[in-house]
Amino acid sequence: MLNLLFVEIAPDLVTNEEYWAFCDATGRDKGKTVGGRPKQPVTNVSWYDAMDYACWKAEQDGIPWRLPLEEELKAAERLIPEDADFSKWPLPELPDVGTHPETTNSLGHNDLVGVVYQWTMRPEDKAKYDEAWADYVKRRKAAEEGG
Repeated sequence: MLNLLFVEIAPDLVTNEEYWAFCDATGRDKGKTVGGRPKQPVTNVSWYDAMDYACWKAEQDGIPWRLPLEEELKAAERLIPEDADFSKWPLPELPDVGTHPETTNSLGHNDLVGVVYQWTMRPEDKAKYDEAWADYVKRRKAAEEGG
């Protein structure tokens, strides 16, 4: 059983605007994210992009941000009010982050349902996770060393 007292999840999803600031600061291509509104959650990014964003954000904020484990998200999702009405979402358009306070959980996390799957670590898929993480660490180290 996961104890949420020891887990800090950001209260909101990363918005396009926040991701674009990361792209501008690091010279990264914004890719397919440019079609969305600034306050929409960022989509169309790879797992590596998400990992790089988390590392960059941690450096900017001085907070050890990382992608949440799937179990952490599931535990946080269980705290969403049982009577939350998800039928109010303006489909097919993605709503802006934080526009549905009725789905906020008891710890203040917004928009937990529909989180982009790539933005989580996947320890339950151990072989894939270990390989992906090892590859990421190698890539990041090589980049830092100029290789």
